[in-house]
Order: sequence, then structure tokens, then C-alpha cells
Amino acid sequence: MKKFISVILFTIAIIYCTVPFVAYAEENVSEISKRDELNELYDEVLHSIDIVGYPTKYSDNSRNMLYNAISFADELLNKEPDYVSDMEYQNCLDMLNFAYNNMCIDVFYAKETYVLSLNEHNENNYYDENDWNEFSEKRDNLRDSFKTKNEYVISYAFFELIDSFVNMTSKYTLLGDVNNDGKVNIDDATLVQKYLANTENLTEIQKASASLNGGCFTVVPALNIDTVTELQMYFADLYKSGTKHCSYGETYVDNFGNTFNTMITMYWEFTDDRYEYVDAKVKELELEGVI
Repeated sequence: MKKFISVILFTIAIIYCTVPFVAYAEENVSEISKRDELNELYDEVLHSIDIVGYPTKYSDNSRNMLYNAISFADELLNKEPDYVSDMEYQNCLDMLNFAYNNMCIDVFYAKETYVLSLNEHNENNYYDENDWNEFSEKRDNLRDSFKTKNEYVISYAFFELIDSFVNMTSKYTLLGDVNNDGKVNIDDATLVQKYLANTENLTEIQKASASLNGGCFTVVPALNIDTVTELQMYFADLYKSGTKHCSYGETYVDNFGNTFNTMITMYWEFTDDRYEYVDAKVKELELEGVI
């Protein structure tokens, strides 16, 4: 009997000694898990910045918030794990996540996009009516957002306009199909001739298609009589080479997960004249109180 009681007491002692150890082990695992989570996000953010470079498209406030969060993460990750609490890891994770996933666009950059968006028109009903109406609405929303002086409101309107633009223009990719009838023939060359004679209007995307530049446009070339000749030669050769496709600007997603298009956002390949025109137009609209 005494032996049996001794075994019970010994078992109870083992349990009491083990519980704190298990609790400590679980707490330690929790700390390591938070640390690893932070380290993973930290590496992802640094990798993004290495590829994107100095994110000039984004506001000073957003960049400062991001770099402060990076500094905080760097500080915690350089400490011994025993000296960092779960709460500190979590605060840093929240801070870095928010800064990384909520980058606000620079306001002047957004205003440049508004100016570029004014190049788009639809007098000849080239674009789908619903697409055009949505694009026009998003463009007006961006214009009106500047009055709020709120970077988050402006950024939301900016990216909505980009998405609408990409949706609207990505449906027209057949090179040389100026009249959008799904074919490339003499009718397309005739339409360009009418445009040169000022009897027809062409949208910017129609001009891009007529210019026969199969690459990604940043600035649409001016059309002239040589354009007509090249277009005629092009569709005469289609039976040999087949149709080609073009893209109206290059659409890309940066490492912050945001979409841009080089036709409607300022891009490093723009000429100095282009920059000067857009920036001057921004200042003009600012003085007029439009943006």
C-alpha cells in the first residue's frame, strides 16, 4: 500500500514539474513562430524594394511609414528572441503589413495620370459604350478626389481609373484594325486617309493600331500619308505573315501588387517634351481649381 501511494505521489510530482515546462515550451514556440513570420514578411518587403527601387510613384508619407516599419522590424530581428515579447512582434507585423499593403500614390503623380487620361475620347463610339461610361466616371472620380486632399481616397480613385482603362483598352489588340471590324483591309487605310483630311475622328488607340508599331506604346506617333502607305503594304502582306497583335501601353503589376499602364501613367521612357507638357498641364488645371 505504501509503495502504491509513493508511486502516486511521484506521478503527481512529475506532472507538476512538467506543466510549467510545457507551458514555457509552448510560449517559446509561439515566440519563434511570430519571429519567423516577421522575418518572412521583412525579407519579402526588402526584396520588393530591391526590385522596384526607390518607389517614386508613392507618397512621402507612405515611404516614410514603410521605412519606419522596416527599421522597427530590423531592430527586433537583431535582438535575442528572449528579449522580444509576442506583443512586440505582433505590433511590428501589423505595422509592416499595413505600410506594405497600403502604399498611397504620390498626389502629383496621380494628377499627371488624370492629364494623360484626358487624351482618351470616344466621339466616334469606338469603345464599348458601357466601358467608356465607366472609364469616364472613374476619371471624374479621380478629378474630384483631389479636393479631399486625402491620400487614401486619391489612391483608391487612381487605381480604379487604371483598372477601368486597362479593361476598356485591352479588348482591341488586332494591329491595323483601325475601324475595329475584326479585319485588316483597305477600309482601315481609307479611314486613316479620312482622318488626315479632317473628315473623321480617331481615338488614340486607333492611331496606335494604324501606326503599325507592334510593341508597347508610351506615346502614340503622329499619323501621316506614309502611315496609309505602310498600312496598305501591311494588309497586302497579311496572307504571307498572318495577323499581328499590339498592346495599347504596357500593363504591369509592381512588387507592391499595384497595376499600372504606360499609356496613362508617367513612365521613364517619356521624352522631356512629354514630361514638360504633362507637368505644365497639371499646374494649369491646379490654377483653374479643376484638380
